[in-house]
Formats: sequence, C-alpha cells, structure tokens
Amino acid sequence: MPRSTLYLIAILAGVILVMGGFYWALTRPPQQPSQPQPKPIPASALQHLQVFLHRKPCIGDCPVYAVLAKGSGGIEYAGGKNVAVTGTRTAPVTVGQLTALYRVVQQAKFFSVKDVYHNGPGGTGCETIEPGKPGVVIGVTRDARTKVIHYDYGCQGAPAALQRLAAKIDQILDTARWTQASSD
Repeated sequence: MPRSTLYLIAILAGVILVMGGFYWALTRPPQQPSQPQPKPIPASALQHLQVFLHRKPCIGDCPVYAVLAKGSGGIEYAGGKNVAVTGTRTAPVTVGQLTALYRVVQQAKFFSVKDVYHNGPGGTGCETIEPGKPGVVIGVTRDARTKVIHYDYGCQGAPAALQRLAAKIDQILDTARWTQASSD
C-alpha cells in the first residue's frame, strides 16, 4: 500500500475519533453537580432532641392537638378537638425522623428568631394581625438549648419559615394518622 494511502487512512481514523468524541460529549446526559453531604448528627444530639408542636384553637374547625417527639423515648400525641383521634397516643420515633427534625429546625433558624409572633398579651413581631387564624406553639430542645415560640398565622411580618416548620414537623411525625379521618 502506498505511503500516501496509509497517511490518508491515519488522518481519517483521527478525524473519526475526534468526531466520535464530540458526538459523545454532546449526547451524554448532563452531569448533576455533586451536592455536599450534610454532616452527620451525633447520636447524643439526637438522643437529647425534643420537638414539641401544639396547634391552638381558632375561629372555625381548626384541629387542636399537641405532639412531642423525644429522642430518648418516642412520639407522644394528645388530641383535643376537630381531630380524628382525641385523647393520647404514643408511637416509636426513628433515627430518620429525629435527623429530619434536627435539620428542619436548623434550616428554619429556629434559635435566631423572636419568641412571640402575636398581638395578644406579650405579643410582638407583627406588623398587622388577621384575627381568627390558627396559631401554634413550637418548642425545641437541641444541643442543650431550649426555645419556645408562640406564632399566630394571622401575624403579618413573622418569618414564613415558622409556618413551614410547623408543617414539616407534622409531616415528619405523620400526625395525620391521628388528626385526619381515614378515607376508608
């Protein structure tokens, strides 16, 4: 085979390799940036964690109940009115639930917001208040600190993270099993 033919084959092979590389780079699925993994939470921090949520009465049919998750013991529920289960119930709590609670409290910057968001006695933090809205009391003991926040949903100017935190606590602890009627 003449030398020029070999040279031409080598160039053609090189072009095919380069074009194949471009094709591969353009058609492969995009790589997701790696998310930094959250630091593990020490078992002792989870064991001492306590998260309390009390949904207070409102004008209307708001569910009234309280739930407490204790890293050292489990979940305690007390149903008041407008819930499927009145009275008390208990359930085990998992490490996954405790970890999720620890993280949502951290994300809400719970320990850096005011203690009271209502216009009743001792209330502060509201620009205006829409009366009759439900309210919650959220209490957390974490890392040897305890804080309790009183929050009325009608309080304009309160951090939106508080309402999201209350909803996440309900979700993580699956309070719907006691507060909502089954669809059977």
